[in-house]
Amino acid sequence: MQQIRALVVEEPGKIRMKKFPRPAISEDDALLKVIKTGICASDPHFFRGEVERRRNFPLILGHEMVGTIDEIGDRASKRWGVVEGDTVIVETSFGCGHCEMCLSGKHRLCKSSLGYGCKVSSNVPPYLWGAYSEFMYLHPNAVVHKITDLNPEVASLICSVISNGIRWVESVGGVSMGDTVVIQGVGAQGLVSIAAAKELGAQKIIATGLSRDDYRFEVAKRMGADYLINVEKNNAVKVVEEITDGKMADLVVDVTGAASATEMSINLVKALGTVVLAGINGGKTINIVSDEIAWKEIKIHGAYSYDYQSVLKGIKLAQSHKYPFEEIITHEFGFEDVEKALKMAAGEIEASNFIKGSLVPR
Repeated sequence: MQQIRALVVEEPGKIRMKKFPRPAISEDDALLKVIKTGICASDPHFFRGEVERRRNFPLILGHEMVGTIDEIGDRASKRWGVVEGDTVIVETSFGCGHCEMCLSGKHRLCKSSLGYGCKVSSNVPPYLWGAYSEFMYLHPNAVVHKITDLNPEVASLICSVISNGIRWVESVGGVSMGDTVVIQGVGAQGLVSIAAAKELGAQKIIATGLSRDDYRFEVAKRMGADYLINVEKNNAVKVVEEITDGKMADLVVDVTGAASATEMSINLVKALGTVVLAGINGGKTINIVSDEIAWKEIKIHGAYSYDYQSVLKGIKLAQSHKYPFEEIITHEFGFEDVEKALKMAAGEIEASNFIKGSLVPR
């Protein structure tokens, strides 16, 4: 029987290579041969056990994958519209299919949801529940999309930062043509959120970042940012006030999870404006002056992941080749360098012009 290599987080902060038997595939499921998986900024938090909802150790990380169908059952092939050899991307989560959240299209919020890279332990057969692996199991309820005309780097971004950015700016943030939008953070998620705001007709797009973000600022301009603010050298609130003639932003999307950025977002948005909080900070407490929220009647929305419709839009946006999404994945790692990759994603190791890493099964 074929043995499949996968990287397993056995306990917080400890990851090692293990081998698993190749699963038997039925009429309703499939096996994905992983081409590559994006290293999400949340992966270091999962690795260290900092996210209470994702402490399902032992765990195979990896939820931003692209791969080819290696084996598939007949019913699964008809259901997903794919055959062996097709290139596909897979949505991170899938639900029970029966609860209120699933029936309303919000399976990401299903209390019984399963998924890849963070939700199901590798102790649960058939074990391959993450893409830090040579192969990944495709459950009958998984949501699979066939991909053409895209390189693997861009394809791996769709069921992650691209679809997130579209949903957070459009559906959650409610951006309209002519709006002023501030994107807090110019990592991979911030850069795609800039492109989404541009695509949706925002008139002024302002991106904030740090002194170490010089290269990311360059990419932000190519994604559509009109103004760039280094918050370590400038008072972002005053700069946005000048740019908007005192009106401030219609929408602020904070993808950083940093306490300082979240607190600042309240002051960057206009009265009756919207703040979207989408960053993960590992459970840290943030102090917010609620008076400002009340006086300005600010709408604050949490945002978690994407939905089916945003993935469909993400595929079309990526296939349009209007935005340089290929510039987002800047570093590639093999299995032997996974700990280095996770530290780089967490900002613990500095690397020239780093934005986002990917892991390939080698």
